[in-house]
Amino acid sequence: MGLIQLKKFDILHRDMKPGNILIRKRTPETFQIVLADFGFAGKYTEESEYFYGTACYKAPEIFDESARVVDDRSDVWSTGIVVLEKMYGLDKGRHPKPKYDSEREEWYANWQKEVRQKVENINCESELGGLMKILLEGIFVDCGERVDAKRCHGTGSRIKLWRRHSLRARWWKSWVKWVDGTPEMRQTDSQGERERKRNVTNES
Repeated sequence: MGLIQLKKFDILHRDMKPGNILIRKRTPETFQIVLADFGFAGKYTEESEYFYGTACYKAPEIFDESARVVDDRSDVWSTGIVVLEKMYGLDKGRHPKPKYDSEREEWYANWQKEVRQKVENINCESELGGLMKILLEGIFVDCGERVDAKRCHGTGSRIKLWRRHSLRARWWKSWVKWVDGTPEMRQTDSQGERERKRNVTNES
């Protein structure tokens, strides 16, 4: 929903990555996700800045200097890579960020190979099928074939992915397990605890 709201104002986040997705656990089975760090965010433009964002989460078109328009589907790609990484693991350590522009093309080709190999091993007929359908539609290399944020959310609603009973699915449990281990969630929890203590103090 956050990316949909940004699109309403023609804004790209341009740096979707795990560290910018803050997660606060609300109950043992539900959590709230908040997008953070809008330092690279900006309006859609005809000529985009290609060096925004974090390398391994950038969409392919960001590296293509012939691409004249970059829209919210680039943020969708980045979000898809985050989900793929957290659910299935991506070895970013094997592909350190290049130091020189001349190495960028070869680096990204190797990173794309890592992503493709991971995707090819996904079983879309499993219990994870609903999530994987959205994920795979969001990481098409061709931006023209990739879904935007609104369609991603619509697909999830149509297959009842967001319904509470879906929390029993294995992929939700895996996601919550990831949430339990994220410093982002622990940070927001501690902030919430401090706020509650301040409120109690003020009321006293």
